[in-house]
Amino acid sequence: MLVLTQKADDKIHIGNDITVTILRVKGRAVKVGIEAPTEVQVLRHTLVTARSLVLDRHLPEPPPATRPQPARKPR
Repeated sequence: MLVLTQKADDKIHIGNDITVTILRVKGRAVKVGIEAPTEVQVLRHTLVTARSLVLDRHLPEPPPATRPQPARKPR
């Protein structure tokens, strides 16, 4: 594992086509931007873990996150 200390606006290049940018550091929170080709799947570890639990239990996968739809007016 490579461990780096970075400041806001610093960039890290992975290979030729992935760039990680430190967007903001506020207290203990770090906002990170990742530029990668569309065929490269980028997931937070918590999502990978949740997906693994679902697959291990042979349960249907949760639906992908969607934007909330506006409430419909009753007819």
